[in-house]
Amino acid sequence: MRADRRVAALKAVAEYTRHNADFFVTSIPQILDPETRGRHIEYIKALANQFDALADALSHGRGSYQEFEQTLDDLHRNAGFWPDRSLVSAVALAFEKHKSHSELIKP
Repeated sequence: MRADRRVAALKAVAEYTRHNADFFVTSIPQILDPETRGRHIEYIKALANQFDALADALSHGRGSYQEFEQTLDDLHRNAGFWPDRSLVSAVALAFEKHKSHSELIKP
């Protein structure tokens, strides 16, 4: 099954996000106090967990690229975090290849 490429790509984005959660931008000029910064990092890690949950759902035949985009948008808009573009591209490519493959095997 082709879900393995999508799952692997999503897991890579999740791991990257979790590993680099302390590198984010804010819209305020001052440095965040340690407690606020810690909550923000935990929020980013929670979004990484959403990528993992989507990967798990795909393993069971559920989930969509739109769900990935929603979480990615949340990371950008609300968390000031951008995963590596090559990882995001890998997710898009994996979903596109899966879509193309699915269209080929329709009865």
